[in-house]
Amino acid sequence: MVAEEGKGPEARERVTAFAARRGRSHRDRSCTPALSSEPSLSTDLADVDTKRSLRSRHATGRYRHSSSLSPLTAAWSTSRARGLNPSPSPSSRPSHAAHPAPIEHDGGGKMSPAEKAAWEASIKSDPPRASLSPSPRSSPRPSLDPILLTALATPSSSSSAHRDPIFRYQRPNGSAVSYRVSSLVDYLLATGKFEEPETRLPFTDADLKTLDSLARRAYLGRKSVWEAKYRGREQYTEMNFRRDALMGLERCAGELVTEMLLLVEESDEPEEAEMRLALTLFPLLTDLYRQMLEGEGDSGQGGKGEWARQCLGHWQEFMRGPPNCRTPDRFGLLSIILGFLAQLKRGDGGF
Repeated sequence: MVAEEGKGPEARERVTAFAARRGRSHRDRSCTPALSSEPSLSTDLADVDTKRSLRSRHATGRYRHSSSLSPLTAAWSTSRARGLNPSPSPSSRPSHAAHPAPIEHDGGGKMSPAEKAAWEASIKSDPPRASLSPSPRSSPRPSLDPILLTALATPSSSSSAHRDPIFRYQRPNGSAVSYRVSSLVDYLLATGKFEEPETRLPFTDADLKTLDSLARRAYLGRKSVWEAKYRGREQYTEMNFRRDALMGLERCAGELVTEMLLLVEESDEPEEAEMRLALTLFPLLTDLYRQMLEGEGDSGQGGKGEWARQCLGHWQEFMRGPPNCRTPDRFGLLSIILGFLAQLKRGDGGF
């Protein structure tokens, strides 16, 4: 019993000495760094008093008397010290409010004049929150005609809308597209393909008759697309055959041009490459190009050799290569081929 009674005071003395060495008590350990219980003679007593004052203010929450804090922070700390929550929870805050309501105290009524002025100043400096409702669009983008890629005219935006009405086509999947009647009728009569230009879905007879009715009421002066589909089958059949033949000739010529480019890039024997160009590739390309010129008359590709000359221009650009990576001409074969294509385009060359 004596031994156990002796341990009690000794244990308490050890705990007290340990707390003194740590420089803080159990009560204020979580607040601010504590001061040493036994300061040395060189300790500044004024600094000690200042830290004790700050520690007491932190314990009571009365920071409103501190000159280093803003009035808004002082109002917030004062309300918190009195047991209030100046910022309501998201669940209790109305969705349409841009700023919190004025802070009220338990027994002291409303805020003091200084706190109220600080709260009003924060409202003026803080911009209101953006509304959750979507903002109205400034101006919708104008719809474009899928064929001409120009804005569709409407009665409110153009005085000529009555002469160029709009045809709205409803697709089977539920989507809709609008066409200018004049451009759509011209496309159908020129190509002979009575299909929607974007999806290649065939137009029904009802759609074609609707187009004819709109064109007739607008006095466009176009032929009937419904009559052209059933009464001009022979004409469109021959035109489609010519078009398919020209596409086949262009593909064959493209293979010859590709073979020429391979000779320029990969051939290590320039003499054999020149013989192949002069005896095989140049004569074949000349023959195919002349067939393209002759068969282009009534094919719907532009007429008068325009499509064939465009193809020839594409072949020249293909041989030169892109601007950032031109085709290297190690043995001078590229200049020979480009010179031949230029003569072929002028009509004074070929084999």
